[in-house]
Amino acid sequence: MPLNTQVLRKGKPVHMSWDGLTLSCFLTTALKETDPEFEYQEGKTFGELPDGEWVNFGMSPIYYLATKSPLWHHGEITLTSDHHYEFVYDDGEKGEADFKAGDKFIMYRSHK
Repeated sequence: MPLNTQVLRKGKPVHMSWDGLTLSCFLTTALKETDPEFEYQEGKTFGELPDGEWVNFGMSPIYYLATKSPLWHHGEITLTSDHHYEFVYDDGEKGEADFKAGDKFIMYRSHK
């Protein structure tokens, strides 16, 4: 089932390049804000991640994470803080993801 994600800022979609790294930043932000005690590695929680650091969800079972985050349970959250991430793709190109307090994250599965 496809994963659908969207960021709304002041009710309007934020246009961004969606890929695995952007999605990882999106999910890291959601867990930092709504389930900071959730472990990304044994003994390490999302709430302890320094600003700008993100967790790669490339091989994670995103649909089945046992988190209490409302993004997973209700399909949306509204951010309370700003988050900025920088990353480098395999080809050396740089990318970034910026999320602002008040942004609404939406996530749901769809099928045809």
